[in-house]
Amino acid sequence: SSTSVCDAMAMARIRRLDTSVSNRIAAGEVVQRPSSALKEVLENSLDAGSTQISVSVKDGGHKVLLVQDNGHGIACEDLAILCERHTTSKLVRFEDLEDMHTLGFRGEALSSISFVAHLTVTTMTEHDKHAWKVTYNQGKMEDDGPKPCAGVLGTTILVEDLFYNVPTRRKALKSPSEEYGRILDVISKYAVLKHGVSFTCKKQGQNKPDLQSLGRGTRLDAIRAIFGTQTAKSMVEFDGTMEMGENDKTDASCRYEGYISNANYVGKKTNFLLYINERMVECSPMKRAIENIYSAVLPKASKPFVVLVLSLPPSHVDVNLHPTKREVGFLHQDELIEEICKRLEASLFVSNDTRIFRSAMRDAQIDTMLGVNPSQLAAGNEEVDALGNSSPTAQLEVSTQRAKAGGDHKLVRTDARIPLGSLDKFIKRPKRLASSITLEVDPSSTPVEVQDEEVQVDQHANLSRAVRQKPNPSQPSELSSVQELLCEVNKNSHKGLLEVLRNHTYVGMADGSLALVQHQTKLYLLDMETLSRDMMYQQVLRRFEHFNKIQFSIPAPLKELLLLGLDEEEEKGNWSTEDGSKVELANLSVKILLEKAAMLAEYFGIDIDSQGNLLAIPMVIDEYVPDWFNLPSFVLSIVRDVDWKEEKTCFQSVARCIAEFYRVSTRGVSLPTGSTEALSPLCRNEEEFLWTMQHVLFPAMRAFLLPPCGRERDGSVVQVACLEKLYKIFERC
Repeated sequence: SSTSVCDAMAMARIRRLDTSVSNRIAAGEVVQRPSSALKEVLENSLDAGSTQISVSVKDGGHKVLLVQDNGHGIACEDLAILCERHTTSKLVRFEDLEDMHTLGFRGEALSSISFVAHLTVTTMTEHDKHAWKVTYNQGKMEDDGPKPCAGVLGTTILVEDLFYNVPTRRKALKSPSEEYGRILDVISKYAVLKHGVSFTCKKQGQNKPDLQSLGRGTRLDAIRAIFGTQTAKSMVEFDGTMEMGENDKTDASCRYEGYISNANYVGKKTNFLLYINERMVECSPMKRAIENIYSAVLPKASKPFVVLVLSLPPSHVDVNLHPTKREVGFLHQDELIEEICKRLEASLFVSNDTRIFRSAMRDAQIDTMLGVNPSQLAAGNEEVDALGNSSPTAQLEVSTQRAKAGGDHKLVRTDARIPLGSLDKFIKRPKRLASSITLEVDPSSTPVEVQDEEVQVDQHANLSRAVRQKPNPSQPSELSSVQELLCEVNKNSHKGLLEVLRNHTYVGMADGSLALVQHQTKLYLLDMETLSRDMMYQQVLRRFEHFNKIQFSIPAPLKELLLLGLDEEEEKGNWSTEDGSKVELANLSVKILLEKAAMLAEYFGIDIDSQGNLLAIPMVIDEYVPDWFNLPSFVLSIVRDVDWKEEKTCFQSVARCIAEFYRVSTRGVSLPTGSTEALSPLCRNEEEFLWTMQHVLFPAMRAFLLPPCGRERDGSVVQVACLEKLYKIFERC
């Protein structure tokens, strides 16, 4: 068969592609998604001298993309060739590219759109008595031609069913909400560039626009209208001029201006808006250089906001560099970047005479059970998405003065943001003697080697940061059942408890799995078994299909594990000889697990080979290993407690089984009374258990856990002391 393929390739002749094929290929380069189609139409509207542009969107631009402007319109005589390739009013000769002042010039935008969507154009010039409406297909005007209709001065472009004839591209598009976000991003950037033009954007059917610019005022006013007052307050204006090409024949000057964020601005990602000769473009080298300057000023997690407008001689700019005109080439790029960075750095450090440190609002407390009205929580809560990521919705200036705290009895002397384990460097820890231990599932099976490292301060410090450095996948599973479960977790979260867990200070372990933490002036007792079970369940849903795995060096026989699990059930009184033979139950359970092995491996990271051996289990929390004593019960629960019939119930029950296995357990801490020597390698040193709680589980809980409603009433979180009340007791003494 390979020979026939080679022969066919050798016999293939070069042929001219059909026009419709080549046009659709070219359209795919220009129109990549709804936002790129909008960008092309917006540029045409701006070139037409529009001062008002309104955009209406349905289903993220998949179904409908409507752009209406009040520009000079299109002459009726030009409508016949409007959507043919390379028809334009902005370019006549190739040399005109050296003096290009318009955003568009190729004449490909509307043509490309007409090849991948249904396009309707309604236009009216100042000389027309009525508007003209015409539809296009595959770059050609429909047979009936332009039709007179009512209208206003300007042009309305209606794009429907984008990529209806390119199913692969349509399937590759993101969700409607994400595509709509990209559309808003494009419009917001043009609104800052053309601050004299009024932009509005809304979803079809809505009355209130999601984005609206004033169309008057300065560029800073546009930034305020689009990105908010707080962003505008952080902006610092800068400008300058640079002489270029002093040693050659290209002498010319470059004018640059814009706004940069000061040291008090806090952003999650870099916002770099670059405009060259009124054209929105990208320049990766310049963006990296600016980020390097800010890295010395901003905290590690904060990113800058920069708006930069360059005015270069048109002959120095090559606009015909990228199919979507996203990038341009310009002369003296390195020298220009260096000059701009020097000027930006000077402006940044001059504005750095004052700093405001921001933190999440600290007045939020837990609700009635813990003594505070739930209505007080609204101002201080964090918004949490289905992936467990949080973003503060309110910010305050932080002060260390006792007067602002309200006195000593309200003064909080700890900071939840101090890295956990920072005091470890002052503590000399004893070294553990054993270099390796073995874990035996059964005396007759081959031992599994488990590495045991020497406890070192530096390793602990790095490990305590590892959980924070490895976030959950940015996108959850596309399965609707998993997304529904994540939405349930998010909706059922308790905002008051979330504030306590996000901003607590770890005190220590009180007894067994009970831990003490401080939040503001209150001391709380946490049931880590319950809270860790909640966190593990949520993490299984967030890492669904994206698990790292804990591999067994030697396979663990499922049958032996199931027999051990049945023995435990018999000791608890949950099984008797009347329920059947243990061996038969174990064999039947192994058969069920083998049937579900592919699903368990793909979705949950539980690997089972064809021989009925357990090869790997999922890593739910980085650097955390579950209690091996519970492994037999875990395998048994997968068979006994999972409903395999309905998808959502199945995923939910498997996630709960994994959460029960991974929850905090003190069963294997130190040697239990009466245990045999064969089980001793499974037991954890108490110091290791305490260290894992402080440096692994609590940072993970701070980052990932959304505490469910009801945990404030079932004893999982209990307030045991309050500083204000203690002061009253001391005063009486």
